[in-house]
Amino acid sequence: MLIFHQGWSENFDGPGTRLIFYLKGCNFRCDWCASPESIHPEPELLYTPERNRDRSGRSCPHGALSPEGALDRGRCRSCGDHACTTIWRNPAFEWAGYELSSSEVLRLAEEARDLLSGVTFGGGEPTLQIDALLETLTLLRHAGFHTAVESNASTPGFRRLPGAVDLLFADLKTLDPALFRSRIGASGELVAGNLRLAARLQSELRLRIPVVTGLNDTPAAQRELTRFCAALLELRPTGKLTVELLRQHHLGEPKYRALDRPYRLAGGAIPSRETLHEFAALLRSAGVDASVFA
Repeated sequence: MLIFHQGWSENFDGPGTRLIFYLKGCNFRCDWCASPESIHPEPELLYTPERNRDRSGRSCPHGALSPEGALDRGRCRSCGDHACTTIWRNPAFEWAGYELSSSEVLRLAEEARDLLSGVTFGGGEPTLQIDALLETLTLLRHAGFHTAVESNASTPGFRRLPGAVDLLFADLKTLDPALFRSRIGASGELVAGNLRLAARLQSELRLRIPVVTGLNDTPAAQRELTRFCAALLELRPTGKLTVELLRQHHLGEPKYRALDRPYRLAGGAIPSRETLHEFAALLRSAGVDASVFA
């Protein structure tokens, strides 16, 4: 699997202390995305000039870094040894993207077994690497680890996931096709059907709705989403549907600068906490177990 980051999570990406792996590559281009380094399915360099303390340029042996701190990203794209991070450990540089096999993931989990409640895979969009993901989930589950996956529920590969993982997080962003295309840059035609499938087949299922200004923060949009969630609830064998509301933020903006990429929502308004709590109350009135992360 191609990973762009791994780390720890506590009671957010699944119950208890989680070892979490973020898979690189995404079929969406959400304009509010807080992890732009997750999108492209190849390794990328993040460069933060204010962290650079190398006034010689030697931390790039290929001449991409000038003594003034200017970076020639064209040279970086053809770099094979990543000496800036592996040898010189210049804190201004971060490579996002490295291969990790299923057996290596299992080894890392085994090494931390006494500390872990489970292992989670996020993204990017993990189901774009569905074969490797399912292989890894099988190894982990056979070894007794609780597993979780976070997905945007938009790919054909997603349909192979329900029942193959202990806990499935699935995004629900908007049901408006025009908004989906303009704000997310992709088609959402598979999402509704995939979520219905997950509602029927996945015992532990949590929907996550990122509440975003201009996308789904209006009463009309939230009523539509609530009706859809109520319909999913009727499909649940457990008789329960959990929805988590996540508030839009701008915390990922520095990463866009580090990737030399524009952040389209710079300075934009974010929904109020009251908006999320009102949305949660609406969902609860439809029988949905809704909570707010704001």
